Amino acid sequence: MKRILLSFLGIGLFLTGCQSPTTVVPTPLPEPEIPAHYTTYTDEAQLFSISYPPDWETALSFIPDVKKNLEEVLNSIQSGTALEKVSIVFLAGLKSTSGFTPNVNIVVEPMPAGVKTHDKMVEAELKGVQQFVQDYLILTQLKTTVGGKEATIIDAEGTFPGQQGKQRILQMFTLVDKTVWVVTGTPPSGDFDRWAEDLHAVARSLRIFK
Repeated sequence: MKRILLSFLGIGLFLTGCQSPTTVVPTPLPEPEIPAHYTTYTDEAQLFSISYPPDWETALSFIPDVKKNLEEVLNSIQSGTALEKVSIVFLAGLKSTSGFTPNVNIVVEPMPAGVKTHDKMVEAELKGVQQFVQDYLILTQLKTTVGGKEATIIDAEGTFPGQQGKQRILQMFTLVDKTVWVVTGTPPSGDFDRWAEDLHAVARSLRIFK
């Protein structure tokens, strides 16, 4: 499990950062189809689904209180009240002797204080990284839609806490009522290009039903 990066804004296990992006694509692009051969996971509460390559496995047993986390997120969305804590609700990847790599996780965070729009949410998510990852660099930042919802996908790299050497990761951010959904895809170190297409496809397969 050492190679799994979680995007916990409040806790700081994984953060996104704020150097100027090399490439910014502000115009929403058409949504691609979910690959037909992918496996689709839907949670018990019918809150969301996400699809991933058929040789990947879910790793929900590694998530403490995943059922409780889902209940809290669902209650926040249905009641319109703020989520009290950061919650991981999904984890899957290609199982190996060292854990699950590549892997993708979904974290749901409380909406940052004072934030009311998607763009402001992304801006808030990108602040404060330099205190954790001084060499963080955004390579591309794409404004798009995922499951009909406004979304931003960021391809970035940096030396993250607990990691040796630079790690390149892919993240998708979307705002649902008062919750921020973050899909983080982490490939094996130095092997991003091999997995980029799958990581993009998985991130863009997220569907939130509530």
